[in-house]
Amino acid sequence: MGEFTGWGKSLVNLFASAEDAVRSWPIYAMPIGNRWPHQQGITLLGDAAHVMPPAGEGANLAIRDGVELAIALSATESDKAVSAYEEAMFERAKSAAAIASAVLLEGSSEDRLSLIKQAMSPDNQKK
Repeated sequence: MGEFTGWGKSLVNLFASAEDAVRSWPIYAMPIGNRWPHQQGITLLGDAAHVMPPAGEGANLAIRDGVELAIALSATESDKAVSAYEEAMFERAKSAAAIASAVLLEGSSEDRLSLIKQAMSPDNQKK
């Protein structure tokens, strides 16, 4: 457990008491820039709309999707609202998926945490 020197005692104890082996899980992703043709009466949001590697943006995107779709639905006819939401979501998801894929490609590099922080910084989100 030397690799956890300096970590919080509760976390180290949690790791030490774990009885199960660590298992790897597959990571699923749609192609960056994935789109689908608009279908009247249905859409996707959150992880269902933008399946990408984990990079700390999933819940943020899901919340933003829900808020933007709700605002659009309250302002105009439902089919137009959903179509407008989808166009904005596709662009937002494309950017987030590109960042997530770059983070995944970095694997377990020594500077991975700093790369994630940089990708999620407010300055980078404006691009």
